[in-house]
Amino acid sequence: MAGLVWKQMQSPDRQVERVQNVAGGAGSAMSLAQLSAWCATRFGKHSVGRDSGSRRYDIPWIVLDPARAKRQWDWRPTVLVEQILEEIAQHAQAHPEWLEVSGCA
Repeated sequence: MAGLVWKQMQSPDRQVERVQNVAGGAGSAMSLAQLSAWCATRFGKHSVGRDSGSRRYDIPWIVLDPARAKRQWDWRPTVLVEQILEEIAQHAQAHPEWLEVSGCA
């Protein structure tokens, strides 16, 4: 994404649509079941509970279309979702206190 920001900084007067999705699109979309399976493979099986309550920012599914960013800036994702998940997993293992510190525990 740094490359996209660089292109934008080099062309401040370029006329493009202001709203653009910088995301992996359908090719990197992952359901909660798929994410749970990835976590089970990476960390071992754990019981996954269900919370039927509604939270303000919960959304059932979102897939952003990066076509506009590709068309206007020749941008496309270069990092696979699996790489992102692995980076998060490594951070979680290196910093087990992180969930407590962030208020997520």
